[in-house]
Amino acid sequence: MGNVLTPCCGGPGDELRPSALGSSSAMADTPNALSVDVPPMHRAASAPVNVPDQGPFGLGVLPHVKDLLKAGFLKAYLTRLYNTELGTGPQGACRPNSAVAHASLDPEMNTMNIAMPDLTAEYWCTFVPPGQAPVFRLKFPEWSVYSALTAYDTAGFPVASLNARQVAGGTDPRMLIDSEGRVVVHLMHGTTWDHSAPLCVLFRVYRPEGVDITPHDDLPHARLVSAASSTTPLRSKIAKGLDWQGFQDSPASSADDLMAMSLEDVLNSTDEFEGPVPQEEALQRGRVIGEDFNEVISSKIKALHQNQYGSQFFYPNSVGGLFVNANATYVIAFLGTEHHGMKITTKVPEKTRFRPFYGYMAISYTTTETVGSLVGEREAELGGWGAEYTLYVAKTEEEAKEFSDYDPLNKAHRLLLWGPDCDTPGLVLRYLHYFAETTDLAEDELEASNKERELLTHLDGTRAALGKVQQDGVPGIGEIEYW
Repeated sequence: MGNVLTPCCGGPGDELRPSALGSSSAMADTPNALSVDVPPMHRAASAPVNVPDQGPFGLGVLPHVKDLLKAGFLKAYLTRLYNTELGTGPQGACRPNSAVAHASLDPEMNTMNIAMPDLTAEYWCTFVPPGQAPVFRLKFPEWSVYSALTAYDTAGFPVASLNARQVAGGTDPRMLIDSEGRVVVHLMHGTTWDHSAPLCVLFRVYRPEGVDITPHDDLPHARLVSAASSTTPLRSKIAKGLDWQGFQDSPASSADDLMAMSLEDVLNSTDEFEGPVPQEEALQRGRVIGEDFNEVISSKIKALHQNQYGSQFFYPNSVGGLFVNANATYVIAFLGTEHHGMKITTKVPEKTRFRPFYGYMAISYTTTETVGSLVGEREAELGGWGAEYTLYVAKTEEEAKEFSDYDPLNKAHRLLLWGPDCDTPGLVLRYLHYFAETTDLAEDELEASNKERELLTHLDGTRAALGKVQQDGVPGIGEIEYW
């Protein structure tokens, strides 16, 4: 549940400035609070590590044959998963939000902790039968940090998406606002996909502090229409500026297309919408899916290449099958067995309308589970927008105290833990960006957003690439020192 990986082609923005990163002297070794001698910090090797042929992450997550996972095994697995979930209700019925991925450190609320989710986010699943297309009715929660509807095919790739800021823009042709202020959206309209296969639509919500799970009344309602209604006799790119990377023009017209309901008819139909399934049922289905998915993925994980341990942050080349977020870009680094942890000195980016989220996730590469997270805007975690911080990432607090200069009494020191049993620890830094013309952002905001997104894709695990990205103005990226 990461990022769309095709670099955006937005031009450079003039508004961005280099971030106030810690100097090399600030990162030098100093005794910790207990006056124990601290070993010298290890600076990562300067060799590119995200070569294209090392797996869906660019990390080596592969069975023996690359295409077996991408085009064969994973597609077959997801097809079975979608159809299994469709079979939990009446045949052909629409069951909105029938399962939820809600990764949490609370075992009672932890469901479907797969594909490196953030612990402040949740993903409500609506499964769509072959030959059908979903129409949703909802109010995107005003309290959410970020919220979006995204449809995925059986390869786990996004094929359509709509986020809350696009709704605010008011120009996306797939939607209307009804008399009660609710968005009615024919999500798949104008999109090309395989009508003979099922779909999974995620309602993705990033929560602020104080919200443990999205209230039942804030979840989408849905109904189904013929997939043929997703095309239009108009042979134009009706969703210009769609805020994701996978949009394609509508296919050439066919007899089915010409007999399909018009977009206006679909949006204004008086047909009933189905409400969400009960929360406990969705949590239970999430647990079932998560356990199965973890078992399958763990059995296919391949060892990392040696140069992928101890590098600087790098941008993964591909995350096929991991339900990528259309608005997310993330970079990743892995801890080697010869080290105890990481240290990063930088600052949280300043608050902007185009960047709603910035945060770290401590993850296990072996299981793709998230085991800890820190969010930039939260004062208790990274200090809030614009705050300077030094982040220490370790398996335990005791190791951070013993082997680094981490000082729990220093308010600028922030600690993120993998836990003592984490297998193949990794650190993910995730940004969310709005970047399309259909949002309500100004031209200069879109320019700055697209520049930032594109520059993040240049990170290849080397200090040279990191320095260039910092110099070009991407905020919040610090050098990793290993200890």
